[in-house]
Amino acid sequence: MHIQVQLKEYVKLQDVLYEIDPKEEECFRLSRHLKVEYSSNMQKMDPDHLIALVTEVIPVNSCLLFCPTKKNCENVAEMICKYLKKVFLQHREKEKVNLLNELKSVGNGTMCPVLKRTVPYGVAYHHSGLTSDERKLIEEAYSAGTLCLLTCTSTLAAGINLPARR
Repeated sequence: MHIQVQLKEYVKLQDVLYEIDPKEEECFRLSRHLKVEYSSNMQKMDPDHLIALVTEVIPVNSCLLFCPTKKNCENVAEMICKYLKKVFLQHREKEKVNLLNELKSVGNGTMCPVLKRTVPYGVAYHHSGLTSDERKLIEEAYSAGTLCLLTCTSTLAAGINLPARR
């Protein structure tokens, strides 16, 4: 069973979110100010406030974060995990341990070090550098809610139907 979710498009300028409504003459409508409480180090690491945006919805709901390159997908996933609270490690912990074991199994005993660090937080990347087995496991884990955030390239948007709140 698939539940259809109405997608809303937003533009973020600094700490202000604008909802886009292409049917309106004024297509940008002020939505709200983003409440960001970042340390100076965190501000340097995440100047776009991605962590503030994704933590509004994860881990209870899911989120797709599109990145321009494969390497950027991996870097953003790691950067977000570096600043997530430890409580994220406990969310669906057993399922994430199983996923890590399955990823290791399809990798003949080895696993990408980025996934090894991010999956415990419920975060993974999705791009063409994954094997088809890895991609299938990650997609299934995301659909099941084991993974709550995928950093992905636009190839994901082209051919997959995954639920996402943001």
